[in-house]
Amino acid sequence: MNRFEGALPPEIGNLEDLKVLIIAKNFFEGELPAEVGNLLDLRQLVASDNLFSGQIPEDVTNLRKLDQLNLHNNLLSGAIPESIGNLEDLTILTLSNNRRRDSDGISGELPEGLGQLSNLVQFDVSINSISGEIPAALGECANLGILNLQDNSMSGDVPAELGSLSFLTSMNLRTNDLEGEVPDALCSIEPPVVIEVDCTVTCTAGCCTDYDC
Repeated sequence: MNRFEGALPPEIGNLEDLKVLIIAKNFFEGELPAEVGNLLDLRQLVASDNLFSGQIPEDVTNLRKLDQLNLHNNLLSGAIPESIGNLEDLTILTLSNNRRRDSDGISGELPEGLGQLSNLVQFDVSINSISGEIPAALGECANLGILNLQDNSMSGDVPAELGSLSFLTSMNLRTNDLEGEVPDALCSIEPPVVIEVDCTVTCTAGCCTDYDC
């Protein structure tokens, strides 16, 4: 929350003992340097609310100890790296609101590797240009509590495998082109899950929030 601007220097990758890198709410621009992937002890990478553009560097998935990756509210584009599943300690993955200004936001399909993130608690990729279907592999994220895919271009059915997310507290699938049904198992979780879907998705009466279809 300063007024730092310009590019993040690639020499940041020389800080090999760094465990926390929080540079949120500044005016950094350009691409996130691939050299960040050299910070193998890093636990938190929070670069939200900047002007970073380009793709999420594949090198970020070298950070096997990473607990939190937050790139919210930038100008990022391109696909989420297929190797995102390498980050097995990740609990928070926030890539939302990159579709702004001249950026179409993060695009492509959600990688199947997300299913390897068994410790993931929060996954938010809302307000981007994600396409394709919701991967059934997300049902393997056993600790997932918050799932936000709102305002993308996703299609296909809501996979039944999401019904196995017994710790889910909030799921927002609004403003996509999804079909199918909300898994019945999600409607029986206590306390009740906050579920938001469009009218193109079938939802059991009383299960979904503000579902006036």
